Amino acid sequence: MRAKRILSLVFAALLAISLALPAALLAEGRKGQVVKFSGVAQQIDVPEGAEALSAWRVDGQTVLVTTETNLVTSHGPLEDGAEVMVIGRQEGEDAPVIAIVLRLLKQKTPRTSKVFVRGVISEMDVSDDGEGHMVGSIVIEGVTILVTADTLVEGELAVGAYVIVRGIAVPEGVQAEYIHVREPEEEQEEIVEFWGEIVAIGNDDTGDYYDIRVGDEDDDEEENDVRRVYVNEETNLPESPLGIGDMVRVRAREAEGGTLWAIAIGRIEPDGFVPELVSFSGPIQRFAAGLEGRWLIAGVHVVVTDREIVEGEPRVGYEAEVEGLRYRNGLVHATRVVIIPPTVEPEPDEITFSGAVLDMPPHRNGTWTVDTWRFIVNSKTVVSDTIALGDMVQVTAVQAGRGMLFAKSVIKIVAPTETPEPTEEATVTPTDEATPEITETAEVEEPTPSSTPHRPKPTKTPKPPRPHGARGGYVY
Repeated sequence: MRAKRILSLVFAALLAISLALPAALLAEGRKGQVVKFSGVAQQIDVPEGAEALSAWRVDGQTVLVTTETNLVTSHGPLEDGAEVMVIGRQEGEDAPVIAIVLRLLKQKTPRTSKVFVRGVISEMDVSDDGEGHMVGSIVIEGVTILVTADTLVEGELAVGAYVIVRGIAVPEGVQAEYIHVREPEEEQEEIVEFWGEIVAIGNDDTGDYYDIRVGDEDDDEEENDVRRVYVNEETNLPESPLGIGDMVRVRAREAEGGTLWAIAIGRIEPDGFVPELVSFSGPIQRFAAGLEGRWLIAGVHVVVTDREIVEGEPRVGYEAEVEGLRYRNGLVHATRVVIIPPTVEPEPDEITFSGAVLDMPPHRNGTWTVDTWRFIVNSKTVVSDTIALGDMVQVTAVQAGRGMLFAKSVIKIVAPTETPEPTEEATVTPTDEATPEITETAEVEEPTPSSTPHRPKPTKTPKPPRPHGARGGYVY
């Protein structure tokens, strides 16, 4: 009985050792899990015993910067208070994070207020700076506009000219980035807006018209004022025909003599919904082929039904100023779109860049982030195998028509390794008909035919892994 108990204890001990040993070996060789987070960096003392250049506290975690850390400082130096993003390895929940990549994020700075000013130049004090630039100031509706050598001016500035200005608000007024001078025939037109009920529809020598009894938006009482509004092929009208009794909102240009030409007439729904007249500006993110269709401007979906309302040549990234009617579904039906080209040259269509992989989809196809670049990888992209977060890569990409970057190739940058020199002393393996043993350091005499040693075949130099999806060269 006692022997059986001793055997049971020995078996249990052996079982415990067999289970503990692999776990210990696994823990010893473990490199930790990859983590990614961001936050404000605060420098701290390097923990005792840690081999690190510096230590930081980020998002409640200790981050160690070592000689192997890829430090991306394109947005500024690593210092207290800097916004950073960290990719690293962590061997336990409370263990410090060994930074693989530490990237300085674009620091949050007070945004400059971009403004648009329209109107007639009442005062002007500009002159040539000797290099072909008009510099000085103009006054529009009491607002001082500063004109610098960097201001892009389309047209000739003059007192009385009607202009559209895009600029940045400064204490002195507005520092102009772009000034567009309207054609003389447009200068005399004023924009009027009102709403009311259609009481008559007809045509005369001037053209087709709607007579609209104007409503007072302040107290919802009707006025006796009936305005005649003319329409033409440029007027933005509802898809279904307007009729007598319809409630409408009107935006029109008042020409010389008081004639009203409608820019847009929107029907007010029976439940009281009134399309909102809006005006905004921002970068063009997408635009319709042939101009007519749906655009995306500053995150707003804009519908253009007539290419004639677009002034200028659109391009992704250009600024656009939009006027139109916002309907219940959030779409803005544009009545006017003014394209404002940038003051700098656009980037080339094909670009090459390199940096650390900061973000990538689990199945590769999708949006990647390398350093400060975002691009699309698809089935035609040549991608090296074994790319992981933090790896250095070189990317060749092309700019699509809508401003997105599509990668042609994403190639992992591998640090060169030294090839060991072959030793002069070769190891000789005797055949089955063995002669007396030969040590590795012994000198080998010319062997006899019966004791010819077996010479090992030379090993092939391993080829680099074929990029995923490649069939020899780039795949486009």
